[in-house]
Amino acid sequence: MATKQSMLALTVIAASLLSACVKAETPATDALFPACLKGAESAVAQPLALELALTANERSRGLMHRESLPETQGMLFVYPDTQYLSFWMYNTRIPLDIAYLNHDFEIMEIQAMAPCTSALSSLCPSYPASQPVMMALEVNQGQFANWGVSVGDRLYNASCESPLEVSELWSFRNESATQTSAQEQGQ
Repeated sequence: MATKQSMLALTVIAASLLSACVKAETPATDALFPACLKGAESAVAQPLALELALTANERSRGLMHRESLPETQGMLFVYPDTQYLSFWMYNTRIPLDIAYLNHDFEIMEIQAMAPCTSALSSLCPSYPASQPVMMALEVNQGQFANWGVSVGDRLYNASCESPLEVSELWSFRNESATQTSAQEQGQ
């Protein structure tokens, strides 16, 4: 009997420790990438501040364990190649919309995603893209509609004048990391 109680106590402790490790709420760097969404023919542009999920670990963690997301903020998931992507909402508490984008940062489709309340990841629904894409942009559910953003619109640079290049995202990440490192060394 003492063995079962000990095992239960160890399981609870291990779950608590794992939960504490996974609950990181901030991106790898505090810097948010400035961008904007707009249509090719539209004069209306929506400024955004984006967390970049460029590495496998960042893409895997995504927006898990967050309680909220600012209205004009999102997370951009970038993959090395065009492929069929599929997302799920395991451990994600915020209702989200996902826009799947091609290599030119053009929105190919938008889907609404509901938080998964199951403790078993296998019971969470997935939200697959219907065609090969290279990126996904998650924002609060309903925001794309509120902004008037639809299929065919694009993600642009902060000035909304030219479409983004993937290399700009990596340059921004590297510059942000260098600035963060310099600030930490100066303290």
